[in-house]
Amino acid sequence: MHAADAVLRAIGSRWTVPWTAETILQVMLLWEAAFWFVGSWMVPFAAHMAGFSKKYLTFRWQALFSLVTDVTVGLDVIAILHRCLSQFHPLPSDWFKFSLRGKWLFDVALGCLCFLSSTGYHSSTSTCCPLCLLLL
Repeated sequence: MHAADAVLRAIGSRWTVPWTAETILQVMLLWEAAFWFVGSWMVPFAAHMAGFSKKYLTFRWQALFSLVTDVTVGLDVIAILHRCLSQFHPLPSDWFKFSLRGKWLFDVALGCLCFLSSTGYHSSTSTCCPLCLLLL
């Protein structure tokens, strides 16, 4: 209970959402599946079918491959969010207030932490997938 109180003090007031834990779980599982399937299987397979081999790519081509993977997964996640959350549209106009004042630094730090964890997850899934390593 002390941890929940500390989080509420850091965030401020409670933020209520119109969706339930089921919707959150659905989005999280679909995101994980899309991240793994598209980022670790589909994009490497498409690169292999196009004739690219990772061992022959320069650093710039590897960076471009990584960018294409990230953009593709990002578009998938946007589609997942749109599909799962569109039933709650439109939200009230004051539902998401943005201001440079306040405790936004906590939100930025949390976003950076989420980015690092998703990057680590991608690294671990790409090393666990032997077929993906063969394709590249």
